Amino acid sequence: MTAYHIPAGSHPDYPAIEVLANILGIEPSGRLYKALVDSKKASSSGAFSFQWKEPGLLLTYAEVLKENSLEDAKSTMLKTLDDVANTTPTKDEVDRAKNELIKQIELGFNSSESIGLQISEYVGMGDWRLLFLTRDRIKAVTVEDVSRVAKQYLKPDNRTVGLFIPTEKPERSEIPATPDVDAMVKDYKGTQTIAQGEAFDPSPANIESRTVRSELPNGRKLALLSKKTRGESVEVRITLRFGDEKSLQNRSKAAEYAASMLNKGTSKHTRQQIKDEFDRLKTNVFIGGGPSQAFINITTTKPNLNGSVEVGW
Repeated sequence: MTAYHIPAGSHPDYPAIEVLANILGIEPSGRLYKALVDSKKASSSGAFSFQWKEPGLLLTYAEVLKENSLEDAKSTMLKTLDDVANTTPTKDEVDRAKNELIKQIELGFNSSESIGLQISEYVGMGDWRLLFLTRDRIKAVTVEDVSRVAKQYLKPDNRTVGLFIPTEKPERSEIPATPDVDAMVKDYKGTQTIAQGEAFDPSPANIESRTVRSELPNGRKLALLSKKTRGESVEVRITLRFGDEKSLQNRSKAAEYAASMLNKGTSKHTRQQIKDEFDRLKTNVFIGGGPSQAFINITTTKPNLNGSVEVGW
């Protein structure tokens, strides 16, 4: 694991640092993932940053099998991190990272639980409006911004690793002072209006009265429950049931493996292409299953529903 000192979460550099962490750690396109996991030097890898009121940390990590070389994985990780500071990221890398980060923020607005938790974190950082300021700053991050913060903070002498050996003349990074958050957000004006939901009666009788049921040409049963939701959020649940007791016997593990492969790409689209499209459409998708069924859970918004359902087919 490595740790780099970075400025406070309210500092203007932080959004570019968060984009940089995503470029490093996202799966499967992240630079650490490609350098360590694709090469089988590590079983997993990642990167993330802490957005705190005070100066914080950008962390990277790799899990290595006991029989593999830890030193080999460590040297590969450090070389990858040093190369990031010397190699300008591509526009595709920056756009992909921004799409992922903005998607998670905007989908969070559609859940009262999620937005409450997010706001509480930003209150701890100094002011709840920093959530919206951070979102706007992420949208404005450029390739040049990411390259600049990589050079500024991903310095070997600004990094702590599992085994730390100091150099004679360390080149310390000057960490900026924490900004005055009150002054920063004093005149902030939001730029986005969230569609409001309706007061919904969750009684079984009301749910049943508003549910429209039908059968598709392929025999699949369809149930639709329409209501006005915050941010026009949409939830889709697809369950595919198959087999019987005899045909499924002793095939539980094989079915779990098959389900885990359903989001790894198709004959038409790669895994990365599918993920990029879901990010563009601000959609989260979870696919799983077991010996008797496979299921797909989709979280998106009404304008992106049709496109989200069509991805990968």
